This record gives sequence, structure tokens and C-alpha cells, in this order.
Amino acid sequence: MTSYDIQQLLTQRPFRPMRIHFLEGEMKEIGHPELAWCAGDMLFIGGGRLDNGRLVVEELDAIYGINLIKKIELIETRPAQLGGNGNAQNPPTDA
Repeated sequence: MTSYDIQQLLTQRPFRPMRIHFLEGEMKEIGHPELAWCAGDMLFIGGGRLDNGRLVVEELDAIYGINLIKKIELIETRPAQLGGNGNAQNPPTDA
């Protein structure tokens, strides 16, 4: 996994929310492309909310080394709203 690979996912249109799995078991969801940034070998993940349909980035939530990423899972979603932490919030689906 490289910063280029992550940038490709973040700039893909339409954007698909993703769940990033880290080597030590932690997971982070990115529900909006403007809530994650790559710089060199670092991944910055922010938190935000929707305000009248516009994204408001409120905080820098975490910084990770790209070398700590185990896998990235694209999340199939229904129309989502961002929670206060910037993660896509969807009602559970019946399987």
C-alpha cells in the first residue's frame, strides 16, 4: 500500500466510503474524501459533519504511518450522513 494507492481511492468518483484496517487491529472509516489526506508516508484522518449539505471539517482525528495499513475495505452503503466523527452512519441492513 502506498500513498499513491490511497490517493487513487480518495479521488475516485463517485467516492466510495472505506474502512481502513491497521496491523494492530484498529479500524477507521472514511465517509467523505475530504476527511483523509496523504503526505509522504503518513495518512491523516479528520473528523467532521454535514451542515446544510456542506462538509465542515472539525478536527484532526488521527495520524498513521501508511506502512501500518493491513488492508482497505470499500464499504457498500445506502445514502449516508456523516456522524460527528466524520464516519458514514448507515442504518443496519437486513441480511
